[in-house]
Amino acid sequence: MIKCFIIAAMTADEGQKQRKIEQLKSFILGVGPWAFWVYVALYVLNTMTLIPPIFFMTLAGGAIFGPVVGALAIFLGCVLGTTATFFISRLFGRRFVEKIVKGRAKDFEEKLNKQGFLTILIFRLVAF
Repeated sequence: MIKCFIIAAMTADEGQKQRKIEQLKSFILGVGPWAFWVYVALYVLNTMTLIPPIFFMTLAGGAIFGPVVGALAIFLGCVLGTTATFFISRLFGRRFVEKIVKGRAKDFEEKLNKQGFLTILIFRLVAF
């Protein structure tokens, strides 16, 4: 599904992309002094749902706020969105995953409890 969004974003004509960015820009600027925080909130939601493709939100951030403030808004939205996604997954997903693996991940959980940083670092460095 994510591949479909990426392909759609890459194959959409430039005029269509520009219209979407302009629509988003006019909506966000329409809220006045709250525009920055509305953009960050929308970016958080976009990070959590992937609809619309994050590509449009990122370009709109630079178009609306400029490169420095836009980068700050994108950074805040990205960090807050991924943090929220992590905690939602941790809260609701743990029981679901435990049902699927049925105790087979006990060794991995013990390694995480003893040497969490090193274990995660190895998983991040090793390409799957």
